[in-house]
Amino acid sequence: MTAGRAMCCLSLFLLGLSIVACAPSTESLIVPTEAVAPPTHTSTPIFAASPTLTLIPTSTDAPTATYFPRSTATSTSTPLPRGYVVVPEVVGMDYMEARQVLLDSGLTYIYHDVFDLEQPVGMVIGQDPAPGIVKKVGEAVFLYRAFRASAIGVGGRCRTLRLSSTTGKLLYSVYLNEDERYEIRTDFPYGHTTIFEYRMIIVASFDNQRSNYVTFTPAWTGWYVISLGPWQISQYELDKYPSGVPAGCLWVFPPE
Repeated sequence: MTAGRAMCCLSLFLLGLSIVACAPSTESLIVPTEAVAPPTHTSTPIFAASPTLTLIPTSTDAPTATYFPRSTATSTSTPLPRGYVVVPEVVGMDYMEARQVLLDSGLTYIYHDVFDLEQPVGMVIGQDPAPGIVKKVGEAVFLYRAFRASAIGVGGRCRTLRLSSTTGKLLYSVYLNEDERYEIRTDFPYGHTTIFEYRMIIVASFDNQRSNYVTFTPAWTGWYVISLGPWQISQYELDKYPSGVPAGCLWVFPPE
């Protein structure tokens, strides 16, 4: 019995060894199957897709190009209704050239003088409406035209006034300080004496037939324009005074 039980145990032991020996060959068939798609390999398609995402900014640039150049080209190429024209740009031109450009375009013009010491006299330094605006044929464009006026000083000195044409206005410029009270006086007998700021907006005025002075306090420091007239005289008077018909004095008295 002992020998038989020993033989039986030996047989079972040998059978166990054969099973263990065969086991590696059975598992080795599973490992390659799992190695085809390990976790590291399954993430590869996600990273491979990321270059596709980087193309999105390129595609979003396209609408930007569409919004500006294409829309501008469409608007400029659209035929205008009959009786309408596009306002041309005339800023920087001499006013005589500018008015001809406007007339050739089918528009008219209105001048608005602006006192400017930096720009050439007669240059158009602004326009309204702006270039590119569509207007009806025959409508007016405001032209802001640079001009200068003879400068006078502040003080009790008389600025002699002389007339060199049968009609017109006399223009002078004076530099005044903010919040100081000046007296502007004249014995000029024609029209009005008017004080303008540099954009030729009236800030003070009096009738030369009813008064001979005005007190004026500037709202800011800068150049102001004094206009006298209009006047109207005969050619006979002009012929008597080749250097200009005497027409009184202009004074700008400083603050007391």
